[in-house]
Amino acid sequence: MPSYRAPGVYVNEVPSGARAIGRVGTSSAGFVGVAPKADAPRDTVVAIDNWTQFATTFVGDATTGSHLSSAVFGFFDNGGSRCYVVNIGDGGSLTGTARNPTGVTLFEAVDDISIVAAPGFAGPADHAALLAHCEHPLRQDRVAILDTVEHVPDIAALLEVAAAGVPRGEAPDGPAESGEPGAAGSAGATGSAGAAGGAGSTGGAAAAAAGPAGGAGSAAGSAAGGGGSGRRASGLRPPTSADGYAATYFPWLVTVDPVTGAQVTTPPSGHLAGVWARTDGTRGVHKAPAGIGAPVVGAIDLTRRISQGEQELLNPAGINCIRFFSGEGIRVWGARTLAPEASEFRYIPVRRLTNLIKESILAGTRWAVFEPNHQPLWAALRRDVSAFLDMVWRDGALVGATPEQAFFVKCDAETNPAQVRDAGMVVTVVGIAPVKPAEFVVFNIMQSADAADLSATGVLR
Repeated sequence: MPSYRAPGVYVNEVPSGARAIGRVGTSSAGFVGVAPKADAPRDTVVAIDNWTQFATTFVGDATTGSHLSSAVFGFFDNGGSRCYVVNIGDGGSLTGTARNPTGVTLFEAVDDISIVAAPGFAGPADHAALLAHCEHPLRQDRVAILDTVEHVPDIAALLEVAAAGVPRGEAPDGPAESGEPGAAGSAGATGSAGAAGGAGSTGGAAAAAAGPAGGAGSAAGSAAGGGGSGRRASGLRPPTSADGYAATYFPWLVTVDPVTGAQVTTPPSGHLAGVWARTDGTRGVHKAPAGIGAPVVGAIDLTRRISQGEQELLNPAGINCIRFFSGEGIRVWGARTLAPEASEFRYIPVRRLTNLIKESILAGTRWAVFEPNHQPLWAALRRDVSAFLDMVWRDGALVGATPEQAFFVKCDAETNPAQVRDAGMVVTVVGIAPVKPAEFVVFNIMQSADAADLSATGVLR
């Protein structure tokens, strides 16, 4: 309260009390891989805003491309505007060690990232590293796009989760017998595709046959062969993410290498990150990045043409297909996460919309820390959060004819009893009803005496 000492008229500026909650970004991607340029910055996060900047920093005078360069080019080509890149070099690790962290571990300090990918890294250890990064309780603000291996002889292998097997290097009670396979260690299990996204620029069967020295080959070896173990696993599917913090796409793309100009096979994660970013900008994060309106720019063919029957097997398992349609071209034809079928986060837009809402509220209510914890604070939180969710609802991201049907915000004496306040906490309960994609549109047609009676029903599952 100002102290007035002399008679007169005094004017004070009084804040309205309302604090707008702004939306956080959802389109920035983080890429980990092997740069074409031998002396490119390594084990450090570099912010990239366009392909020319990436080429200057990570390509230089290199004569061959890599999975990383193809992915970043595809990201910008499909609508991405900003990404962060970590070059781990040949034989590098996706995580590093406690003493020498690298790869996705370096992304822990970058709050701006909402999409994470390691193009061409398709082994069980790679998938586990990406999932652990996105699912960590201190993050959970980003979603990983996981690549499958390039060559899948049997489509049923994508229905079974890949396993790395048991390495047969130095055993706890002595070295492995010299006659056992993998006695010298298990490079594939720890590095899988990490040895090299660089071989990806050659593409095709040659890269797949390259073994531990080639990106696709080492990924396939890690996924299918157990990385030096005598045990062989048949599954090729990434593991389940209980809350949908990861998605995967199949098959690989045929593109033009931006470094050499030759046609190569490319893992889809970089291009799909661009499709996600483009959809966010044109329709909103609540729109599924799939359908006729989701072309994969830069893809001139697919390594495998998926049939309707094959997709009926893959879709329930969370394997999003990239399909070729004779009338439309190459389109993204799936919008599922790797969450279980019964999970409320089985759709990509639901997971990402939830991330947007919780991160926006988190950033927009920091002012409340250390405020007196009683009715005025509770009313202010209800007001600010409700105003933000009302805006989200008006954009079409929440279901309901009225805001009351779309969301609720509760912060009062019931959610903040004495014991909660004594613990220094203020609890606000928020409920939302996110829209879900019309994944199955069913038309029921029956004949009547006068004309065909057509009814269309959008079925949500």
